[in-house]
Amino acid sequence: NLERFNEIPEKRPTNDEIRERRHRDSVEGAFVYEPTPGLYKNIVMFDFTSMHTSIIISMNISKSTLLSKKEKNSYKSPELTLDGKKTVFYFSKKPGFIPSLLKEILEKRKNFKEEYLKNPNQITLARSNAFKLLSASVHGYIGFFGARYYSIESSASILAFVRRFNKDIIEKVKKAGYEVIYGDTDSIAFLTGKKKKEDVKKLLKKLNSELPGVMELELEGFFKRGLWVTKRTGTFGAKKKYALLGEDEKLKVRGFETVRRDWCNLAREVQNKVIKQILEDGNEKKSLKYLKEIVKKIKQREVNKEDLTIRTMLKKPLSEYKAISPHVVAARKMQEKEIPISDGNLIEYYIAESDERKKLVREKVKLPEEKGQYNIKYYLERQVLPAVENIFQVFNIDIKEIIEGKKQTKLGDF
Repeated sequence: NLERFNEIPEKRPTNDEIRERRHRDSVEGAFVYEPTPGLYKNIVMFDFTSMHTSIIISMNISKSTLLSKKEKNSYKSPELTLDGKKTVFYFSKKPGFIPSLLKEILEKRKNFKEEYLKNPNQITLARSNAFKLLSASVHGYIGFFGARYYSIESSASILAFVRRFNKDIIEKVKKAGYEVIYGDTDSIAFLTGKKKKEDVKKLLKKLNSELPGVMELELEGFFKRGLWVTKRTGTFGAKKKYALLGEDEKLKVRGFETVRRDWCNLAREVQNKVIKQILEDGNEKKSLKYLKEIVKKIKQREVNKEDLTIRTMLKKPLSEYKAISPHVVAARKMQEKEIPISDGNLIEYYIAESDERKKLVREKVKLPEEKGQYNIKYYLERQVLPAVENIFQVFNIDIKEIIEGKKQTKLGDF
């Protein structure tokens, strides 16, 4: 590829260069339109296709195309702050090595994706995903201090364009008469209101006609309902944390902790069921009733230990762990019992009641085969509560009161 593009490879950075790069200020990240927590209906979501990648290609951004000053035939970045100073950068319009190569990669990804949709098979899917991964990694590579083609100016410019296009689309959607409820890096969610699907598709076509180069917005889908939750710290909307119910009844969940490694099956199941039920019903009533039943079962010890077992992977040799977390304690117990373990093993344990006054969770760890009763307080406060607390906050319901057995109140009752 270097010969094809008549490109002389950059030298590998020296240790001094890497040290200098690492001490530079970080670049400003993407823009997020903070959501108002709530349950919404009739939602549309637009997504930018490979946003960072398409910006690099469309604006010809790279180390080799970066200009020292403004030239007649050049692209100008939005104003940005770098190393504490406001500035702009200019990039030549003459196709650069990285943007040109990236364009080929993106085209190959699109071709394999289309081929997979026509004739689904594992080989085509793997090729599509490989080119997707390659194209998506370029922006990170450009900003990586150890890269040959490192360019902090290019990295900052890419993100400045991301912010500009994201904000521009949000304003244009608002101007078209829609209520925007969320915007995140490369996507935007808004309410259809009284508008028809045809109106939304016409808007999408208009927005795409105004985007430069290979940049493109696609219709992620129409959704019957969507749930945006609060942050744990208060009533503000949580970024990148929402759930949507499509017209095909399929769920799209982002940011919820259903994949947290220190959660038991019950916590995952409760969160999933509460989200699904709220989105299907359009209210929290059945979900609240279901949660109360789960709390009652835990208190009455009617939950199987299997559902409360926590499974965590050992990511490195046991001797290398400095922090003594619960799964490390469990692994050491396995070692004492001469059960073979190594990094990559799944460690299973549960948190038990203790006759002694042990304060730390790790002091209450037991292996599944060890006799004991599960710790009611731990599973209510450390598993069930964090799984659904900010979901019910949307409806002004205090889950702590339900767990503690107090009369349920809403903020509006005061």
